Amino acid sequence: MSPRVQEVYTGAPPRPTPAGRRRSITLSVSPSPATVGSTVSVSGYVYDEDRPAPNADVRITVDGVSGSVRTNSSGYYSWSFTAPSTPRSVTVTAASGAASRSTTLSVVARVTRRSLTVSASPSRARLGERVRIIGRLAEDGTPVPRAGVTVNIADALTRTVVYSVTVPTEPDGTFSHEYETRRAGEFLVEVFHGDAKASTRLLVSTIPATVTPPAVPQIAGRPIPTTQTRLAEPEYSRLRTYEAPYRTTSERVSEAVRPSPSAVAESVRGSGDFSVEVSLEKTYSYDDPYPRMHYHPSKAFRVKAWVTGTPKGSMKYRLFLNGVKIDESALIPHGPVYFTIGDGRLNLGTNTIEVEGEDTATGVKKRASTTVTVNTHPGLRGQITGEFPDRMVVSWNRTIGPYHLAISWVSEYPNAGKIFEGYVSETSKSFSVPPDAARTLRQLGGSIYATINDPWTSTTAWYRITAPPGPPPAAPAAPPPRTPPPEPTKTTEAKSEIPALEKEKRDLVSRVSRARSELADLEGRIRSALDRIPGLESTVARLRQTVADLESRLSSLRAQVGTIPQLSEWQLREQIEALKSELRSLTTEYTQLLSERDRLRAMLGVAR
Repeated sequence: MSPRVQEVYTGAPPRPTPAGRRRSITLSVSPSPATVGSTVSVSGYVYDEDRPAPNADVRITVDGVSGSVRTNSSGYYSWSFTAPSTPRSVTVTAASGAASRSTTLSVVARVTRRSLTVSASPSRARLGERVRIIGRLAEDGTPVPRAGVTVNIADALTRTVVYSVTVPTEPDGTFSHEYETRRAGEFLVEVFHGDAKASTRLLVSTIPATVTPPAVPQIAGRPIPTTQTRLAEPEYSRLRTYEAPYRTTSERVSEAVRPSPSAVAESVRGSGDFSVEVSLEKTYSYDDPYPRMHYHPSKAFRVKAWVTGTPKGSMKYRLFLNGVKIDESALIPHGPVYFTIGDGRLNLGTNTIEVEGEDTATGVKKRASTTVTVNTHPGLRGQITGEFPDRMVVSWNRTIGPYHLAISWVSEYPNAGKIFEGYVSETSKSFSVPPDAARTLRQLGGSIYATINDPWTSTTAWYRITAPPGPPPAAPAAPPPRTPPPEPTKTTEAKSEIPALEKEKRDLVSRVSRARSELADLEGRIRSALDRIPGLESTVARLRQTVADLESRLSSLRAQVGTIPQLSEWQLREQIEALKSELRSLTTEYTQLLSERDRLRAMLGVAR
């Protein structure tokens, strides 16, 4: 291993760590893992607290071999070395001042990829004709000589191998083999070498490669000098011109040799006996246990159609919804076909889905059908019952599940928490409130709420806990009022107003209780928002590190510009795909961060 400096900053003298500031360093190694003998880039940033540290010394050690480099004005450093010549793990360490960071780099063997090509000449042959199979074996674009390539010839319909041979490759990586056709039909020519494989198709007609014409009569003896005898021409009246199957030119072939067109089709294709099958498959993210039942508006789902049996030709499928054709497939030689139904196409009530399959060789059509029921969503209605805090139950009315359930509790700020979250298939869930949460709710009051979601809608159920009232404050003793005795009529009126005042008092107490519960709920949400602020800060730091890693990867790619001619196409493609994947991940994380920021801003705005 021979480390070498990739980038050195030669500006001002090294700058020590300012007093009172904590230095930190990041480290990125690319590529990871690395192949033996490849160039590995080491890069990162040096910070004093949260500020870049320019012109700082960085010591890099790779398995005991050290090198040094200085950061640029942005605190960035870059260094490179050559990976060992044998596969193993190496430790890479970067240090600046008291800050240090290490990572382990795996060095793996270089992976080579072999490729195969094959062709048959001619690709459409007659029975008994010799077909030349040629191809080439290469490894990362370089020919592979003196390697054994297996050639298999299999029936295209049944995949039964009818011929197999192993042929060696020439110095230029090519191989060839002559095969004499022995059966009529459609065949698959497959070649293998290790994990590399290739295939091509071969069509063989039932017409023999040679047809013997009638022989010319031979006359024995000596001709008479005075008489000239002329023999009659051979009779070709029974010969006709036919278009040989899989051939592009007309040939004169005897009727006695050429079989009927139906016999040729029967030898290549199936018997024509088939039936159509149909099933429904959901496409939305929820696991739907009722694929044949939906609510309005209906979710999109797939209709799968296939055949059982052996049709003679390729299949064409047509989709009918309530007797009206809404889609049609292309020609399908083998395998199933899929249609998608959605966008409010279904009507309320029972809908009939029908698939028609047509054998294009014979024109035979067969159908299969199923039904889908669409109802108006009844709405979700939930409630929380039971004995607080140990035997509580949240329940709701049945719709199409499964259901996503989240149970939480909230009290005076900053007291809040989650009790349960997950998917359930039933319409109820028993739960207990944790002891700490139960104690807080008893002392301060609060709420337990459950949010229930099905694939169409959601609802929230509440359970209120009221704190016990405190002792009333002692009121100073007041002298009895000196008022004249009330008149009898006024006393009667005052007594009649007491029930109304007591009812108004109960209403006020109920409103105050609801206001306290809503305030506790709001305080819990504010607390949750404040608790997520450190998470946002850590996310920003992680994004900063990701940006640094991307800059390191770009620097590594710049360092490898000179070695691009030595890299194969698949290696360049792997590096490009890896970089695209990192950029997509960064974009997704950034979008999630913006959404979280906007949601927190909205919550804090409501709190204010």
